[in-house]
Amino acid sequence: MTTNAPKLAPQHSRRVPRPGFSLIELTLVVAIMGVLIAVVTYNIVGKGAQAEKKATEASLVTLRNAIDSYRVTHKAYPTAIADLVATKEINSSPRDAWKRDFFYSNQGRPGTDQAYLLSSYGPDGTPGTEDDISVWDVNK
Repeated sequence: MTTNAPKLAPQHSRRVPRPGFSLIELTLVVAIMGVLIAVVTYNIVGKGAQAEKKATEASLVTLRNAIDSYRVTHKAYPTAIADLVATKEINSSPRDAWKRDFFYSNQGRPGTDQAYLLSSYGPDGTPGTEDDISVWDVNK
């Protein structure tokens, strides 16, 4: 049996452009972001140790100023950092960037202009090593 239905002309598939990004564009953006993250991470990670040292040096300078202020008021150097807290020269006993107490002695080095010793034992926490930070070496 034959149908008398009209034949429709074949329709050509026309793609209507849709807004959005292609896979290549997205891949390119992700690659660029990866490179930027790598550069930023490289620059930030290396600065951590330097920032800890700078923070410790700033704390040492603050302590040096408090010690000098104590000396002007009391005509002598404090026997311990706790004396600075007791006389309200500082609010609390400070610690270095590695969460350790500073070393302080009111007995300076003979033959030098260092009337007292004030330092941090640095990242390794061991006295007498290269990474120690002395208040007398700050800002030199």
